[in-house]
Amino acid sequence: MSAKTILPRRATADKPPPLTPGRRKPHRSYRTYIHRLVDGAKFSCQAMAVLNSMADDLECQIGCAASDLARRDGRVTVLAHCIRTVAILIVGDDIVKQAGVTAQGVDCTRDINVMPVGRLHRFLKEKHGAKRASMDAAYALGAIMSTLLRKIIESAANMAIAQKKVRIIPQFIQQAIADLDESGTRTLADALRGSIAAGG
Repeated sequence: MSAKTILPRRATADKPPPLTPGRRKPHRSYRTYIHRLVDGAKFSCQAMAVLNSMADDLECQIGCAASDLARRDGRVTVLAHCIRTVAILIVGDDIVKQAGVTAQGVDCTRDINVMPVGRLHRFLKEKHGAKRASMDAAYALGAIMSTLLRKIIESAANMAIAQKKVRIIPQFIQQAIADLDESGTRTLADALRGSIAAGG
């Protein structure tokens, strides 16, 4: 009777820990909140992918730049003032004013923001390297994202109605961004060009 050969155990350090049975990997998306921006708006799958990518791109660009600005100023906490300064350069002063984000602070009484403030607050600290972030900064970021996406969706919905289409398609979103860029929103088409390519 031959002796049993014992093989060496493979190293499992490189493998990620298994998920708990019955639980899926969390997929963070803004689709639920985008549907709340404009009542009655219908989107194609590609258009929703474009808008979701656009929201994620806006959150990353503004959050990273605001964290860098706070670090250069020698601050540990990302404040609403940092979000406002960066957003004016990326999306323009008009969008920031309509969102209720001013030099005096954030107008939280207006029902503008539909984005998840808790998630944005966590992302400012975890994803963008800020040691601390104020809740006003997270609310300001959500209000700016909501205002910009609402304007784009309303313009795209009007184009869909004019062309007798039931759903918003990526071409309408691209045209809406171009119209906003011509009306004075600075560098918006350049900032969101990667979102359109990734989603549509």
